[in-house]
Amino acid sequence: MKRETIVFAAFFAGLLSIGLVTSAPLFAEGLPMGVDSMSHLFKILYPYKTLRTQGVFPAWSSDWYGGTPFLHFYPPMSYLLTFFVALLGVGPVLAYKSVNAFFYIVTPFSVYYLSRSLGFKKVPSLFASLLFGLTPVLLENFLFYDRFTTTVSVPLLCLFLACVVKALKSGKNHLLVASCLLMTLLILIHHLTAYYLGILLILLLFISYLQTRDIKTTLKTLASAVVIPLVLSAFWLLPFTESTFLVENPFYNRSNVMDFVSPEGFMSLIVPLGLQFILAMLEITHHMFPSRRLLAKPINVFKLLFPSSSIILGSVVSMWRLELGQILLILGFTTFLIFFFERVRKERPRDVNLVFCVLWFISFLWLSLGFNGVLFRLLPFSRSLDVLRFKFYLSIPQSILAGNLVYRLVTNRTAGKSFIQKTRLLGNARPLLLLILLISALTACFGVARDMTYTGNTSIPSEVIGFFKANSELGRILPIKCPEWIYVLPYYTNQPLIDGWYPQEKLLQPLLEINDYKINDLYSTLQEGGEAEQDRVWLNLIHKASDLGISWVMIGDDDKRHLMTGTDFTFADDIEGIFIYKAVDAVSFLEVSPRSAVGEIGFTQLSPDHLTLDVEDVREKINIVVKMADFPGWMLRVDDVPLEHSQTEIGFITFSLPPRSSYRVDLTYERQGLSYLLVSFAGVLLLAGFYVSSKILRQ
Repeated sequence: MKRETIVFAAFFAGLLSIGLVTSAPLFAEGLPMGVDSMSHLFKILYPYKTLRTQGVFPAWSSDWYGGTPFLHFYPPMSYLLTFFVALLGVGPVLAYKSVNAFFYIVTPFSVYYLSRSLGFKKVPSLFASLLFGLTPVLLENFLFYDRFTTTVSVPLLCLFLACVVKALKSGKNHLLVASCLLMTLLILIHHLTAYYLGILLILLLFISYLQTRDIKTTLKTLASAVVIPLVLSAFWLLPFTESTFLVENPFYNRSNVMDFVSPEGFMSLIVPLGLQFILAMLEITHHMFPSRRLLAKPINVFKLLFPSSSIILGSVVSMWRLELGQILLILGFTTFLIFFFERVRKERPRDVNLVFCVLWFISFLWLSLGFNGVLFRLLPFSRSLDVLRFKFYLSIPQSILAGNLVYRLVTNRTAGKSFIQKTRLLGNARPLLLLILLISALTACFGVARDMTYTGNTSIPSEVIGFFKANSELGRILPIKCPEWIYVLPYYTNQPLIDGWYPQEKLLQPLLEINDYKINDLYSTLQEGGEAEQDRVWLNLIHKASDLGISWVMIGDDDKRHLMTGTDFTFADDIEGIFIYKAVDAVSFLEVSPRSAVGEIGFTQLSPDHLTLDVEDVREKINIVVKMADFPGWMLRVDDVPLEHSQTEIGFITFSLPPRSSYRVDLTYERQGLSYLLVSFAGVLLLAGFYVSSKILRQ
């Protein structure tokens, strides 16, 4: 076997080993406990439960927020993929762990493929994939944050860029078709990744156009990689966009205003990027000043030191004068870009993809500073973006650049050509020692990151599940300072929450007024208003318990038990430090006024999308409130005759019935956006027409 083949096999085996070792703890018994695990896991558990118990795939979720459309405000594809894996017999929890780990493990391999597509050689690309696999920020996103949809998206992002780069080089239409399908998948898996990828595509096409001046190819690539995918994904994207403007949700992602513009904040931004960040900066410096003679010139010393000094000084000055610090930051980044483009213009490098990697790295580093870095403010919908993902995505070009530097160091490329040919890869003690030291340093980063980010799996106490199965009264749960497993508790007990994980899914007015991520911890409220404001928000919900259909309050912090003093709740149980309170008066999801004007009322939820009421002996006009959030798609039929309904001040469904002996009322929810399937079908025809016409023209 050739030495090169052995080296490649060893690298790929190493990548696979790293992925398996990192993801193995997730397969321990219990629920995965990354920061966002429960939010994603719920979206697999919920349809799995409804399909098994009621035989339907839900369009509506009654388990969170008093009702919200299911898979409407967040891209559905990664959840559907995991759901189908669960149906193979592995169950939803194991399916989630398996899909999550699979895409994490293949991501470094996709980075290798992207690096090769960008024109980098095999061995530097191997180093790039190894460095990426050992970048602390990758572990942070996978283990600590558990950004499931991002984990699924990253390999597709790399494949998309590889297809576009190859299409620009070769002009082959099947590559454009592949990029079109990949972008469509990304929109349907994680729309924010698709958004960030759009920024990268603009950078790539801009650089390509400057080199070729071929406007026709640029526009064709833009149409196939952006316009057609938007049409193909219209069946989800258009209803999502409409609803985003329909619901006046004040929430914004506060990570965008985190204080990265300070010495401590800037280090918190850089440290998770690891040793690879320094290697990437050295590689950029090498390409700007490839020789000592060039670097010895005073003007070049200025070009080297001024941008970095300005950025560092800006982060320090911003602690006292933010505006002055921001000016220095802008000055530092813009002067670097000016000096870099000046160098590119003079040297006219053949490898424009290296220029793309540098611009990707620098621009995303700048955007990682969030609002305080100013550039981030210029992005459309910047309040809704996640600034931390820019830091994560810049680790890809960072690893590619660092891999190039490590390759030159390991192979001693500063030596003569004949010496390199004799020694080859790892051919003497010095490169081997350098490689061992490098891997040791990266392994240390890996170990530290793993210890800092992985908290282990957990299980819902069986006593909690048993308690709610024994007390199955209708009503919602308000969690306060409870463990994160509270968000999947409805799967095990059928008790819905008034809380949820995605603020954009809120529909009820009292919940929309809470400008925070999760009601359970009210973290941002605590940071901005203190414990008093936090307690005020919880107390407001407790006092509105009857209106919101809350039967239970669960408190996971003994210091918060004082909130229940003087309320209409009584203590029910203490299970492993979780204090459960029950409403004194029975709570109903149905409210009738005047109640004396009607006889018996039967209320049944046949499925999340279908509610029925059997109303007997209506003696005068009555008004009925169904405590389920109203949203376009709910249809009311009384004895099979359509009837208009309205919305209460809170946001529940309400309607009136005149006197009559009996009524059969059906409330059904129909998934929004089905009419847009025609738009998506038109996208399929558009894509087919694009491919066929391009092939005919080429012939």
